[in-house]
Amino acid sequence: MASILDCRKIQPRLSGYVDGALPRDEAWEIEKHLSACAVCARVADDFAATTRLLRTLPEAAPSADFEARLALRLADQSLAPRPMGVWGRWRLAWRERPRGARAAAASGLALACLAPVAALVAVRTRPATPPAAVADASSASLEEIVRVHVRASSSEPLGESTGVLLASGGTTSGDGTGF
Repeated sequence: MASILDCRKIQPRLSGYVDGALPRDEAWEIEKHLSACAVCARVADDFAATTRLLRTLPEAAPSADFEARLALRLADQSLAPRPMGVWGRWRLAWRERPRGARAAAASGLALACLAPVAALVAVRTRPATPPAAVADASSASLEEIVRVHVRASSSEPLGESTGVLLASGGTTSGDGTGF
């Protein structure tokens, strides 16, 4: 009885066996396997039927001027100008500028790139102070939120959500669970 491992070794060589392209010792090994394995024998029969069907088709012959037309088409494709991408168009435009214009454009580009960085540095170095009206109105409520949060997180070291609900006072049922 043939095993799956035998089939895996035989099946890739079945096409060569059907075509008669294998050496005699390999062909004999495959014939021995086909006599014991119905699956591989079926695959070999399918290959043989396909080969017989292909042999019944007429042989296709190229037209008389096929090679000349193919050579002309390949020459047209290989010699045709390729479409220029964005980077290629930019390089071409850059090369066509006079030298002084290139220097001016380069310095303008450098300034355009450095301006956002300078603005970011200026904003980052300024001290962060909230407007006085916002600071006065919300400081009491912020202090209350921080106090509730600290109390809830210290009473529940693992951060259980029921502790936060209970600390905020948002109970909806009478049993005190908050649910």
